[in-house]
Amino acid sequence: MVNNFIEHSENKAEVGLSPNVAKIMRQLKSFLHTNVYGNQLIHQRERKKISTMIQLLFEYYVAHMDMLPIELQNRTDASQAVADYIAGMTDRFAMKRFSEIFMPAAWEV
Repeated sequence: MVNNFIEHSENKAEVGLSPNVAKIMRQLKSFLHTNVYGNQLIHQRERKKISTMIQLLFEYYVAHMDMLPIELQNRTDASQAVADYIAGMTDRFAMKRFSEIFMPAAWEV
């Protein structure tokens, strides 16, 4: 997109994307509003779950600093070290860690 913007705007009075890329961007925006941003009720329910997950991860890691990456373990401000660690997590990684810490493993029969 950046390259397209630069190439399409160079030496022109108006800046912008090429018509083809602009059309794709409009389609993407429409898709995101319909499928991602659209249903606020679902998002509100999920926010509560996410908030609880992050809170539990935070409390766990503050109590178990030895489980943080080595470069964060010796920080003087434990809360900030844990906040930095959690802030750097992707959604999937946070859910994986939460599952590993708080969900029981399946038993083999």
